Amino acid sequence: IALFAKLVQHTHTHFESEAALMQQSNFPAIREHTDEHQRVLGELDRFGNKVASGSIAMGRDYVQHHLPGWFDLHARTMDSALAAHLKSHIP
Repeated sequence: IALFAKLVQHTHTHFESEAALMQQSNFPAIREHTDEHQRVLGELDRFGNKVASGSIAMGRDYVQHHLPGWFDLHARTMDSALAAHLKSHIP
């Protein structure tokens, strides 16, 4: 339960940092990227509530079967576009 809560908090913090970088650099796809973050944070928050109520198996299933595929796709597409943008816009 505590580990899932740490995952949720870490993800919120990471996405907030990423949002700040997108704003500072005027990232053109900020809306789409931020919307995707909000969608995943909503899922994590909902599963976090379920895990905190004792539904540990649901949280475990989400982390094992959904999150890795989402993260891989997100890193290869949205995050790689952001990284390329940041390389050319932040000294």
